[in-house]
Amino acid sequence: MGRLSSKEGASRLTPLQQRILGFIVERSTMGGGHAYCTKREIAEFMNCSAKSVDRAIVRLRSEGVIESHPRFNESGGQEGNSYRVAASE
Repeated sequence: MGRLSSKEGASRLTPLQQRILGFIVERSTMGGGHAYCTKREIAEFMNCSAKSVDRAIVRLRSEGVIESHPRFNESGGQEGNSYRVAASE
C-alpha cells in the first residue's frame, strides 16, 4: 500500500476510518494540532470495539494519513496517544 493523496484517501477509507479521521481532526483543533486520547475513548465515541479502532488506526498510519506518538505519565506508564493528521507532501 502506498501513501494516499487527500482526494483518493477519502474514497478508499472505510466509513469507520473516515469517522476516526474526522474525530482526530476535530480533537486536534482543540488540542493545538494534536488529539490526545486513548483507543478506548475513540471506540466509546464511535460506538464500536477498541479492536476495530486499532485496525482503523493501523491502516490510517500505514497509509500516511495520520501520525501517532505514545504519551506517558510521570511514572512511565502509557496514558494514551497523541494523534495528528500527517502533513501532506
